[in-house]
Amino acid sequence: MHNASMVAMRQIVEDYDLADGKVVVDVGSYDYNGTYRPLFPGSRYIGADIMAGPNVDVIVGSPEWDALGGADAVISGQTFEHVEDDSTLLGQMHSILKPGGLLCVITPSTGPVHDAPKWYRHYTAESLSGIVRDAGFEVLYCTIDPGAEFHDVCCVAKKMERKKAIYG
Repeated sequence: MHNASMVAMRQIVEDYDLADGKVVVDVGSYDYNGTYRPLFPGSRYIGADIMAGPNVDVIVGSPEWDALGGADAVISGQTFEHVEDDSTLLGQMHSILKPGGLLCVITPSTGPVHDAPKWYRHYTAESLSGIVRDAGFEVLYCTIDPGAEFHDVCCVAKKMERKKAIYG
């Protein structure tokens, strides 16, 4: 994890009051070179990844993963470029969140390709916004940090609340 990603996530934690009393699921949490866990000292932080290792509490696709729900926030930093089926993962992230819950995805728009374990794509603000919206989220903003090596796209969205049908 590079410094720009940590700075962006720290700002989101502050802006949306996620540090205390919340349930936060970090998708792609395996600690290769840093973790967001320290940003959530008073919240219940759950690290999720496709393999066991440092900073991983739940394996994606396991019964424990399938049982997750009611999270206040789902975050993912420097992971989506390594996910082949990003739409399916976003659908799973949507199901973990409570209505109105916050989604934050930070991923490269440019920069060097790196394998950990595979690399699939860079994102633009438009492409990331589109798949997030298609997964049932209201995009609050999606911006690119022009100063970072990878020109990270940061997309913040919320799970849309279901509207009750009115029958007359």
